[in-house]
Amino acid sequence: MSCFIGSNNNRVYGALESVFGSAAAFSAVDRLPLSSFRLKERRVAGERRDKTGSRTYPGAPNNGRHSAILQLACYLTEWEAESGFPAMDPILQAVTGGPVKISGPNSVDSYGGSLTLTTAQPHDLEAGQAISCGNEVRFVDAIADASTVILNARFTSDVYGGLPLNRAVTYTLGDLLKSLTLYDYWDPLAAVQRGVSGVGFEELRININGDFHEMTVAGEGRNYFDSVSFVDGIAGLSEFPPEPIVDAGSVKLIPGTLGQAWIGSTGTQSYNVLLGSVRLRNGIDFRRREFGSGVAGCIAAGARDVRLDLQLSANASADMAALFAASRVREPLPIMFQLGDAAGQLCGVYMKSVVPEVPSFEDSRTKLEWSIRDARAQGSHNDELYIAFA
Repeated sequence: MSCFIGSNNNRVYGALESVFGSAAAFSAVDRLPLSSFRLKERRVAGERRDKTGSRTYPGAPNNGRHSAILQLACYLTEWEAESGFPAMDPILQAVTGGPVKISGPNSVDSYGGSLTLTTAQPHDLEAGQAISCGNEVRFVDAIADASTVILNARFTSDVYGGLPLNRAVTYTLGDLLKSLTLYDYWDPLAAVQRGVSGVGFEELRININGDFHEMTVAGEGRNYFDSVSFVDGIAGLSEFPPEPIVDAGSVKLIPGTLGQAWIGSTGTQSYNVLLGSVRLRNGIDFRRREFGSGVAGCIAAGARDVRLDLQLSANASADMAALFAASRVREPLPIMFQLGDAAGQLCGVYMKSVVPEVPSFEDSRTKLEWSIRDARAQGSHNDELYIAFA
């Protein structure tokens, strides 16, 4: 007899699609650092109102509109920063929609410990792009000239001429979202294997100061398919694809307590962040209501919404007073988080203009805490949020 299936016997792969809804080819390198995956098919059946002469429900057609809803959580892991891309690359490209920009390698020509850094070679950087030096990542706030940039925050470690600037990968926002195919495999081989194509991500959430650094995405897919009821032609496939050869090696996770927080333009690192959450919502209309088709035809993204929640340990510092004063007059502030503290394990999250809400005072514990909810990031054009790995 067949026994139970362990929930750890699960692997998920993700690959970007060239055509919306057509399943993308994938390989072993596309495996995601999964912590949880929820996938459910959703079918819409209209309510019958015909007079049947009975109180018994006679059923409804099973070929109405259908889609899939999903939520995926992935850990941030160590990656090959010198030449590769982070394991979450296809997810981040799909949820942000903008071009991926790569900086470095280069080296420092001069740095005075402030916000101005000069590179030995022309930097070819753009505002919002990330650079990395040592065990830190920073974002370019402005371009002074071909070899000089203004950073969003100073480096805390000793940076001097000749020190290398490491390769950094920056994910930017765009007007058009990309679609993704996800494949869900279980052991043993006879178990039900699943897949979904035409995935568009409505929401991205990045939590600060958890057990491990983690990102969660949620969205909707066009075609749900599985290994048991597979029909030739669904999502452009002739068969349910076999799983690639799996590397049984483990990946290194990044402790959620390691990193940096920079709030405001005071130039002082914040050490009193208890909890934080950055949320991006794409305002997607999945275009599944048009007459003539039971599945979505495309992804249409609406107004973007980037928000921040913060819980801080209150103190009497000048930085906290400046944050409170800015919240009272709704003055935008730059906010950045560095997740991790070692090269190859760094993730930077930068919002250059966040309007803070007035903090609520939480006094139910021994020490006073400030809670800021739904502070919204703003910008001019696709510049509310930058995410980088180094």
